[in-house]
Amino acid sequence: MRRFPVTGLVVSATLAVMACSPRSGAYPEDEGYVFDATGDVGADLDAVDAVEPDADVLPADDADLPVPADVPDAETHVPVPHRGLCMQNDAPFPVRPAVTEAATLPAIHVQGRDIVTADGTAVALRGTNFGAWLQAETWISGLGLVYEDELFNQMPAKADEYGVRDLFDAGWNAYAGEWALGLRSEGPLVDDIRKSMYVGVTEERVDAVDAFWAWFDGVPWTFDEQSLWEGFGHRFGWDKSMQLREAFANVWITEMDVQLVAAMGLNLIRVPVWYDALETDLADGPNGFRPEGWKHLDDVARWARKHAVYLMIDLHGAPGGQSVASHQGTRDGGHLWAEPACKAKAARLWKAIATHFDGDPHVAVLDLLNEPMTAGSADQYRDVHDTIYKAIREADTDDSFIVMAEDGYLAGSILASPKEMGWANAMFSIHLYPKGPTSATGFADQMETELRMADSRLGDASGRFMTRFDCPLFVGEFSASAGNGSWGADATDRTLALFNRRGVHWAPWTWKYRATDNLWGVLHPPVVTEQRLDIRGTFDEVFADFVKLDTTSWVEFKALGDGLRARSKEAVAPLNLSDPLP
Repeated sequence: MRRFPVTGLVVSATLAVMACSPRSGAYPEDEGYVFDATGDVGADLDAVDAVEPDADVLPADDADLPVPADVPDAETHVPVPHRGLCMQNDAPFPVRPAVTEAATLPAIHVQGRDIVTADGTAVALRGTNFGAWLQAETWISGLGLVYEDELFNQMPAKADEYGVRDLFDAGWNAYAGEWALGLRSEGPLVDDIRKSMYVGVTEERVDAVDAFWAWFDGVPWTFDEQSLWEGFGHRFGWDKSMQLREAFANVWITEMDVQLVAAMGLNLIRVPVWYDALETDLADGPNGFRPEGWKHLDDVARWARKHAVYLMIDLHGAPGGQSVASHQGTRDGGHLWAEPACKAKAARLWKAIATHFDGDPHVAVLDLLNEPMTAGSADQYRDVHDTIYKAIREADTDDSFIVMAEDGYLAGSILASPKEMGWANAMFSIHLYPKGPTSATGFADQMETELRMADSRLGDASGRFMTRFDCPLFVGEFSASAGNGSWGADATDRTLALFNRRGVHWAPWTWKYRATDNLWGVLHPPVVTEQRLDIRGTFDEVFADFVKLDTTSWVEFKALGDGLRARSKEAVAPLNLSDPLP
């Protein structure tokens, strides 16, 4: 989920080769990884035992880039690799190390509209999202001094300041339609505006245009994950960028976070993942799986077993991008639907994940595509989802994983239900972000309206969601962040009560948020001034700041946490979207 959503419609099927991709590599042998050939937390923390964590305007060639002053040896400045568009990865699948932690929860599966254990006991999935961890959404973690909307709002005034407002307005207006309709990702649209400002510019104004874009680049652009690590790579060298990536991932989520989730009584963690965290997408040279990303998944799966929670793995950013929004990770997204290579890469990655965790009852749900907003037709939606589903079931021959599709805010006529696609052991998810409520009661009432609207939107001539889909419903993201401390926690509590009474499974967005001014996260920094991180410093400075992002010093929005604790314990109810509540 992004802080300022863009409505996804359709997107061009063409894409120029973009720069950058992570390096491939093998798991360290001493970790036991091998490959097969088939390819206030204050008061609450006191109650939890301490956890000891387990150990064309840009240069055409990276070689032409100047070496930053804080990189002392030019020979250590490893260039940023060139990224391709869904390049084939034939590497053997990673094999999970031996699991020594015993399972602490029973396997679950879909039975009609319910989720049940083997003996038929109904289970309600109630949890949270580990946002910004293996899919870096910088607005959540505070990496950078401005949000996207703040940067865009500054651009006209800066264009005035540098005397290039007429050129900026001409470029902006040329692409305003695509921008407003969400037809393309914002990164390429910015590139087009930049190019248009240089077309036909007189020689005496070139310096002014240069100065405007030097200001813009100095912010810098870090809103999609690709640009974040590329930016560090150009400044410090690619190896150092990858060190920063791991420094962040190693502390943003640790075993302590899983332990705290379980202590709240929650039984589910949705883990958003960018495909690039698990495999490379190099334009040149062989592609492979990323050992670091798989180790993070293995870690959270072990912690889930130790602390008795289920995991839902969410492909938050698919190869090529399932939307144009920055939160899908790739700078130029939306190409999954029309590029066969992207569909094949996504399907093979899901097969690798299913193979890796096959038989683990704690890795319970596979969320195929987060917010697939730019599926342009019913055929595209069905084809990509069904291809991924079949790849998973090739590895999961006994249908043990619950497989889940999402609506991506699309019209019901584009969507296909699991039942219509002939899927076994499957459920469906929607995300709800209502606009306009100004009170807790108003928010809860709007969420009730949103559920009823979804019930109607997802239905067809044969009936509503209950008949067309006939499966469990999961609200995988929602937030009453607009209420801040005044009514947001109460709104969340009322919404969770509504979901429980209607038999809807849930996970608010998100677990951690590096700000103290609203309820996007359950945990936040302890000091009001500790909200945004200036990532323009030296490598050592940025590294030191990343290390400070662990949960040990963070505090809880107490009212929000108390609501989660209380609602997680309520009785399981059958799904009921349409009928009046008792």
